[in-house]
Amino acid sequence: MPFDNLSFKLEIYEGPLDLLLALISKNKLNIYDIPISLILEQYMDYLAQMREMNMDIAGEFIDMASRLMLIKSKMLLPKIDLDDKGSDPRAPLVDALLEYRKAKENAARLKERFVCYSGRFIKETDDVGIDRSFVAEHDVELLIMAFDRIDIRRRENRLASDNQAKVTLDAILHKKITPVSERLFFVLRYLSRRGEAEFEELLLTSNTRSDVIASFAAILQLIRSGRISIEREDEDGRIYIKINKKVYSA
Repeated sequence: MPFDNLSFKLEIYEGPLDLLLALISKNKLNIYDIPISLILEQYMDYLAQMREMNMDIAGEFIDMASRLMLIKSKMLLPKIDLDDKGSDPRAPLVDALLEYRKAKENAARLKERFVCYSGRFIKETDDVGIDRSFVAEHDVELLIMAFDRIDIRRRENRLASDNQAKVTLDAILHKKITPVSERLFFVLRYLSRRGEAEFEELLLTSNTRSDVIASFAAILQLIRSGRISIEREDEDGRIYIKINKKVYSA
């Protein structure tokens, strides 16, 4: 006969849940309201085709067939309470189908990413250690320039607020000379409270020119001993002084 050599291809599914999802999609059914009789009939037809083609039927397919038959038999029993929504025998099957469908969708997305990124290579990050031996050099010229600016500001402020044209020799002789040691203590105490301060801010806290000079000398001495350091200089040329806490914690 001319049709003896015809062969038929049977769709292969990964498991019984995969087969059930295909049947639900083919019949355009609501997964939350599965007509078990229809699905069971088509499911058994698929198993029959597998037998006709001498295909080995996995035990999980047979197990699912028995579960579908059990669900169908339970649905044929009279319902005692129609309002009891939790008594639907299809509920465990629906939950399993939903979980399987979610896993299948995620697997498809992962496959797309694998196809896109599997041929790429990522360079290993270089392990760059921290060089703690470097110590920034302090430019004393910056402090001298800042001191000059502060001195000019103090003179301008004094001329604006003080109408005296001259300072008598007697006033000069009786002026208090501020010791550097006193301003050393003041600068350290000021920075320990704030952590850091602007250089001009430190000097402008002085009341007299003697205080300013003593504060400037104290800052230079503290920088030289490593107790404080010049932290940074901003775009406006302002200098910041910071206390070195490591010196005191050591």
